[in-house]
Amino acid sequence: MKITLRYFLAALLSVVLTQQVFAAQPVLLDGIAATVNQDVLTVTELQARVQVIKAQLEQQKISVPPENILIGQVLQMMINQNLEDQIARRLNITATTQDIQQAITTIAQRQNLTPDQFRQALQQQGLSEDQFVNQLTQQIVQQKLIEQAVVPQVIVTPQEVDAAMPSAAAQVGNQTQYHLYDIFIALPASPTTEEINAAEQKAQTIANQLHNGADFKMLAVSDSNGQEAFNGGDIGWKSASELPPAFVQMLSTMKDGQIAGPISVANGFHIIQLGGTRQQAQTVNQTQLRQQVTQMIFQRKVVEKEQEWIEQLRSGAYIKVWYEPQGLPIPMSAS
Repeated sequence: MKITLRYFLAALLSVVLTQQVFAAQPVLLDGIAATVNQDVLTVTELQARVQVIKAQLEQQKISVPPENILIGQVLQMMINQNLEDQIARRLNITATTQDIQQAITTIAQRQNLTPDQFRQALQQQGLSEDQFVNQLTQQIVQQKLIEQAVVPQVIVTPQEVDAAMPSAAAQVGNQTQYHLYDIFIALPASPTTEEINAAEQKAQTIANQLHNGADFKMLAVSDSNGQEAFNGGDIGWKSASELPPAFVQMLSTMKDGQIAGPISVANGFHIIQLGGTRQQAQTVNQTQLRQQVTQMIFQRKVVEKEQEWIEQLRSGAYIKVWYEPQGLPIPMSAS
């Protein structure tokens, strides 16, 4: 079983096209933002990525958190990506020319453009094809890494499918889908009791802020450890089979706009907001339905397993954050 084309291929065009926002920005004398094992993340790289994320948030009309909080979140994302890059290098995972061309074709089609029109669009935005290909290559390598390192650990049992089938069968012909926003507070690998209590307390504090009127999307950007943090926690439209059972139990009594959580799962705590519900017409036989349910459970478990895997990588890595947003960059000679 393969994972479907990851969300970044759909979003990559809008992200990469924002790079001209910082292309002409002056930068400080370069320094170390963080060290990750033997790798160095520079201040220039961090500043560039922060500007991209800010432009992306503004494009999505999501309130931008305070600068120091945003920098911290972006740096942690870069650390996670670097850890994945290190594993990819160790496993000699690369993106072939065919991989890149296929991905470009897919992205262009989703933008209703031919590959040539897509390249012209990049040029009009002041972005070279080489710059775009470099970004795309990194994303393809990441997807291949997940398929090699994470997917083999994911098992969907017949019992899990059997348990989900009655709910799925009841929705055939008029399936309910939920538009969800999620804030995820991750637990480290093999957490202590103190770490579990601290994570739960953080999640409860966020839930309290939301109940008092705080902006869900902004708190997702500033606090969530989930993959969709920089999309305001928006995980899109999902059917019950695509969601953790703990979510489904909550959703059965929730109204649009309502917030629930903290919801405890094996690797952390979730706070969710129901953005809306809709009915999706569907016509399938039992064999097709079982295949769909199996795939939905599989996709959900891949996301969960990837989050666990990242925390395991972090627990076994040497990570040192040097950068202080209000201070001068640490010289490149720092050790």
